[in-house]
Amino acid sequence: MFDFELDDGQLELRAAARRVFDQAGGLALARRLFELGGGFAPELWQTMIALDWVGLAVPVAFGGSGGGVLDLYAVCVESGRAVASSPLIPSSVVAAHALAGAAPGNARVAELLGRLAAGAAIVAPALVEPSGVWDERGVETRLVRGAGGARVTGTKVVVPFADVAERLLVTARDGDGVSLVLVDPAATGVSVTPADNLASLPLSAVVMDGVEVDELVGREGAGWSLLAPALARGAVLRAAETAGAGERILEMVVEYAKDRSQFGRAIGSYQAVQYLCTDIGIDSHLTNLLARRAAWLIDTGRPSQRAVAAAKLYASRSAAHMTHQAHEVFAGVAFMMEHDLHLFTRHAKYWEHDLGDVRHHREELVGALRTEFGEPPR
Repeated sequence: MFDFELDDGQLELRAAARRVFDQAGGLALARRLFELGGGFAPELWQTMIALDWVGLAVPVAFGGSGGGVLDLYAVCVESGRAVASSPLIPSSVVAAHALAGAAPGNARVAELLGRLAAGAAIVAPALVEPSGVWDERGVETRLVRGAGGARVTGTKVVVPFADVAERLLVTARDGDGVSLVLVDPAATGVSVTPADNLASLPLSAVVMDGVEVDELVGREGAGWSLLAPALARGAVLRAAETAGAGERILEMVVEYAKDRSQFGRAIGSYQAVQYLCTDIGIDSHLTNLLARRAAWLIDTGRPSQRAVAAAKLYASRSAAHMTHQAHEVFAGVAFMMEHDLHLFTRHAKYWEHDLGDVRHHREELVGALRTEFGEPPR
């Protein structure tokens, strides 16, 4: 029997994270950032740096704390409850883990990773092509090598925190493989344009036209071997945020169902409303279980591809379903800008697709099952 519950230290970390997000403003802060458009709270980020959350999962050898995915899970489930926007997952998890794989043999990468772990640098993964594809087979951005060094040309969309990043971590087609390279967003030939989006998150389109590569991360054409496990960790923690949001949404709908009366009765007494609330509770709970199991498998070094795919697949489906069911309970009132539910609905649409949507992780799950059990009989 496996126990992948949070331990006492992780539960204390989760309680501390809830206090931090509440003291930072909670949903009021999320609303302020949404109304400002495309930003995040530097003061909250500085608090996360001071608490060493940004270096939590970075190896000790490179200035981090050497924690695991479950440690960060405790933080991310609470950031989901507060709909908090920060570079934690893209920079401190996805970019950091990929850099850590190349850092032992590369002094420049190791130095950047150390500053990332200390909160002195943000590294933004630039992965998604204009077609919407972001996996290994779909990389269209090109890396060209010549006498003047390596240069990258292409466009990446929905790049998180590119406007405040010191470096972009870019996937580029390199011969028959995919290389992972660092690009300075202020370099000649780079254009960073904020992208309008439903949740007013700090997302950008990045156009690179013959941009000089700052550093190769890992071996030529083998960047995906570094990036894949980093993306798995990011996907699990995005699922954690979805689970945390579901917990908060459930609290909101249950409170409303008890207080709102129709035809002389609380609407929560009607079975149809109870079913809607139950759906949200089931989705949040199962997302939590699947994501925690995937995090535990990663932390213990066990095979985790199937568990990660199942967790993010279910989380992506739940992100859409939980918010839909909540709107059914609240009816028209939740479509008003003054209501907090729309903050969850907007972020959930991003969480649904970020680091792989339902279709992507369904294919990943099927591939993992075929690898593990072989082709089904015909």
